[in-house]
Amino acid sequence: MFDFFDAGTMEGLAWRLTRVTRWRLGGACPLREPGGRHTLTLTATLHATRYNAAARRTEALLVYHPPHVVEDEWVPVKEVRRTRRVEISQLTARAKVTLYDQFCAAYSPAPAPAPPPAAPAPRPPRAAPRAPRALSALLARRPPHCRGDCGPAPAPAPHSTAPPQAREEDSRPEVSGAKKRKMGRRYGGDCFWPSGR
Repeated sequence: MFDFFDAGTMEGLAWRLTRVTRWRLGGACPLREPGGRHTLTLTATLHATRYNAAARRTEALLVYHPPHVVEDEWVPVKEVRRTRRVEISQLTARAKVTLYDQFCAAYSPAPAPAPPPAAPAPRPPRAAPRAPRALSALLARRPPHCRGDCGPAPAPAPHSTAPPQAREEDSRPEVSGAKKRKMGRRYGGDCFWPSGR
């Protein structure tokens, strides 16, 4: 039935509220400041125009930024202004909450930059070629005079006007068919080596 409430509780709450308000406003107290100190400047943008036949005038639709703080309004063309100042204390509770969220987002620290892309994984070392391939590659890179013998390069032959000598023809007799068959495919026969009848 009866609610017992300590009178000093309200004084303590008022004192704490004053300290919190001063801390949030950087040491200033809006209750002791003259009117018009806490105002918000809105930027107007023209979105449309219309002719009001009842008032016989042309009106412009102004949209204010930051959004959702003041409702859009139709204003006579002669009264259009680029900026508009409103008292924060005269705003609705919903507009104050929206304005507070926008200011908190504006003063929040910037997000950290994205980390640099990871370096590509190093390629595995190439397997060393086998000995025959390595030897073939080494011989292919050598000059022609060093592929058989690694001695010094032969001196270029002096320029001579003598006609080139004819190559000596092979004087060995041609092997007959029977002997070829006996000697095997290596020498032109039809059977594998070794062969014979």
